[in-house]
Amino acid sequence: MIRPEFRKILLDQRGAAVILWSCFVISIPIYFVISRSVLANPNLGTNRSIADPARMIFWLLALVDLGYYAYWKRRNLTEAAILRDSKTTKLFRAWNNLPAFLKNVPPTSCPPMSRAKS
Repeated sequence: MIRPEFRKILLDQRGAAVILWSCFVISIPIYFVISRSVLANPNLGTNRSIADPARMIFWLLALVDLGYYAYWKRRNLTEAAILRDSKTTKLFRAWNNLPAFLKNVPPTSCPPMSRAKS
């Protein structure tokens, strides 16, 4: 169960992640369209000496994005990664709650530390 104070933060983070991921994935076909259609068409008036290096740069960007996608998928969507991330999230949430918990604990509720008399 997610605490109400964390629910809004998590939903905002998820929304931002979805927007960034969408822009990332949409950029791959855009790179392909630009390099294959726009820069390869001699009727558009692009100078061939400029178009060929630009095409290579767009192909390189598309390959880097596809490589990062494969890396991200292997790193974050395997069963071991999902289990690892859920444990990390629980630990992070517990660590963030510790100062608030310590502020709410009255000092008299903790038993005093006593030393054994010798």
